[in-house]
Amino acid sequence: MDNSASPQESRLSILLTGPRSIGAFGLNYCSLNQKVELSDKAASICNQSYVYPDISILNKKIAIEYDSDSFHDNENQNRKDKRRINALQYDG
Repeated sequence: MDNSASPQESRLSILLTGPRSIGAFGLNYCSLNQKVELSDKAASICNQSYVYPDISILNKKIAIEYDSDSFHDNENQNRKDKRRINALQYDG
């Protein structure tokens, strides 16, 4: 999928955007790794002014992060990811 950072992101995107006739959800407005600007308060939570959620539906203010043990096996990365998720929730 365009802008996918992993096979898992592509699979999830296909599930969300694929036709309902094959058991998918049929959404046609998902984006992969699209830049999302954060408010000043949210930016202070994760120490950055923008983030790139794995999958986003911006017109509904939905961000989906694919959590994988393969790419999140150290504590520092886990903390960074959790701060980013908290910032997105703050602005949600």
